[in-house]
Amino acid sequence: MSKITKVKARQVFDSRGNPTIEAEVFTKNKSAIAICPSGASTGTYEAFEKRDKNNKRYLGKSVLNAKIRKKPLYKTFLIKNNFRLPFPLMNIINGGAHANNGLRIQEFMIRPDRAKNFTDAMRICFLVIKNLGKIIKNKGLSTSVGDEGGFAPMISNNNQALDLIVSAIRKSGFVNGKDVSICLDVAANELYKRNKYSIHSKSYISAEKSIEEYKKIINKYKIKSIEF
Repeated sequence: MSKITKVKARQVFDSRGNPTIEAEVFTKNKSAIAICPSGASTGTYEAFEKRDKNNKRYLGKSVLNAKIRKKPLYKTFLIKNNFRLPFPLMNIINGGAHANNGLRIQEFMIRPDRAKNFTDAMRICFLVIKNLGKIIKNKGLSTSVGDEGGFAPMISNNNQALDLIVSAIRKSGFVNGKDVSICLDVAANELYKRNKYSIHSKSYISAEKSIEEYKKIINKYKIKSIEF
């Protein structure tokens, strides 16, 4: 294990134009950089954002007072000697607070379950995303992207979005639910915010009805993970 010789932290800007932290870690012969952006919506148990609320130069969003734990970075991640990178979940269709379409679910993601390693996982996701773009374009829908980089076609039906993803998985030569699985981030906090102002409207859905709807979606599309 290489010894970390120096860590530099700096304020940069994320894809939404908000300040965030970039850290550069140095060893004797190499260096690596990582950026930590925040989401458009944050759940109750998500990581706390430490921002300089009193600094009005950046509307209270700056991150210039970063703290140091005096703990080598690798000790945060290294549990066993056979440590390996986890497989990614790729956000490929955006809805909710991440897009201006009518999709209630905020993130439609894929997980490359049959990948041999992280490189293979990236290749599988690449194929599915590229084929998804072609399918969306062939249907005459916009291939513009949402707040987190996933496609944001102007559709309002969750099942329609899921059908597009299943088609992309199949077109890429994979089997949905085996080779590649669909995962969802419902962002229920945001869903509640939107619904509580329209309790008397037709768009309001009770918790019980929502649960039944998600059960149907799970079974039909072989959903492997749902974040609420």
